[in-house]
Amino acid sequence: MSAVTHPSKFRFIILPVLLTALAFILGYSFLRWLLDIKLHLLPLKHDVIILVLPGLFSIVLALLFRRRFKTIQFKDKSSFWLLFFTTLLFLGPTLLMQQYLENISYREIQVRYPGQINGKAYNRNYYVGDYIPDTSHVAVYHIATTSGRYESTLHYTSFIAFPLCDKACDTTGIPPVWYCLRYSSDLSNYSSDTAKDLAFNGHKAALPEFIRNNLSKTGHLFEREPASEYADYYTRAIKRRYPALQETPILLKPATTHISSHESLMWIALCFGIGLVVFTGIVLYKPYDPVALKQYISGNPYPEDTFYQVIQFLHPKGDYPGSAMLIDTNLVIYLIMILLGVPLASVPASTLLHNGALYYPAVMEGQYWRIFTAIFIHSGGLHILYNMMALGVAGLMLEKLIGPKQFIGLYLITGLVASVVSMYWDKDSIQMGASGAIFGLFGIIAGMLLRKAIPKDRIGPYWVILVAFVGLSLLLGLVMPNVGNAAHISGLIAGVLLGLLPLKAYKTK
Repeated sequence: MSAVTHPSKFRFIILPVLLTALAFILGYSFLRWLLDIKLHLLPLKHDVIILVLPGLFSIVLALLFRRRFKTIQFKDKSSFWLLFFTTLLFLGPTLLMQQYLENISYREIQVRYPGQINGKAYNRNYYVGDYIPDTSHVAVYHIATTSGRYESTLHYTSFIAFPLCDKACDTTGIPPVWYCLRYSSDLSNYSSDTAKDLAFNGHKAALPEFIRNNLSKTGHLFEREPASEYADYYTRAIKRRYPALQETPILLKPATTHISSHESLMWIALCFGIGLVVFTGIVLYKPYDPVALKQYISGNPYPEDTFYQVIQFLHPKGDYPGSAMLIDTNLVIYLIMILLGVPLASVPASTLLHNGALYYPAVMEGQYWRIFTAIFIHSGGLHILYNMMALGVAGLMLEKLIGPKQFIGLYLITGLVASVVSMYWDKDSIQMGASGAIFGLFGIIAGMLLRKAIPKDRIGPYWVILVAFVGLSLLLGLVMPNVGNAAHISGLIAGVLLGLLPLKAYKTK
């Protein structure tokens, strides 16, 4: 009986995790080498292949062991840190392995002139013997992004490209090879518009000196920019100067180290070994939780299991199908954007516009669909995380009172109202996000509270949640930059008006 109740930690946890880690690291790396490096069949950005996909798979694989990890006893009854170290055990060596694959697959190619580089066959490093940088045909593309807590820092980034010529530059055609640089400057995002304009003008004025300094340090070794978001920006810069551009330009950036100096198998083995030792130490040091172990052996879900409850809530056929479908749709759209190469953190406005964000001039040109699609577009991980948490709370409070169909319909109606109002309120800004629709849902709750359509036992808690959410969100909107207050307020007002109407009560079966 003891053997069943307390199985060997090595066989029960450590060995399965070890085998899974090895299978994932080697399996993913082999598939990446075959489908991407060898056959060029993956139409994905470089960052997605070497970072995003390994990260997503590592998290999913770690979560597969979650129930086993629950059998280990922790003071806070949470297996978070064990899940965290397991994710790192899967992810760290896999990331280093991708670098190693590139090191051994892409050899340094020596050419005398830039024009000898084969644009069809991708390679990573080139030694270019002679070249002439044509700084008279500089192409520049500017973006602005934010970072920091409450998006407190504003970053101006310029993507600079100019032709790399052979003996003489041909000014009649479109140059095939381009020298690429990236220049950034920062300032507080709480600065006035005048200060931001002055800073941006200073940023642009510094570009010529930046180019001269980099050219004075550049030797003969170049690294080719892979398919990436940066490559897209360089290409946009070139297309602005040469609108007839059809062929994908060869983008080279100066390199200072040879390919042989990068990470090796030794670093991969060291990373994996350290991760395995830390993981094994945690598992062996902590005792079993007898209650959780019994639950695992019986196959029953754990009581008060937050993760299990979240998964159940997000199931389209669960107790809250309307909320689940809306949240799942937002998450899937964001995931697709990430897989297409959109950055995880702050997304540039031009990229958001390309993916369906709201912009008054574009709508006036006939792109009316943006009024709808903008409701499902988000500008970063924190943006969608906060909005989906708020949408989940609104769903828990409202959906069972009005039913999933009305819940989805009212979400869309208030979202569309918020889009239209915010578009006319600020005609120069690119806008997106579900927050206008979410404010609309909370406005509906407020309207139903005012006409006393909420069960009596919920009136007090609902008012507390409503005032806390709306008050805090509006306050943050006043102190934080780049917040769509017009969408929030118009969505809220539209929701209150709809909530005052005699909505049909939903009767659960």
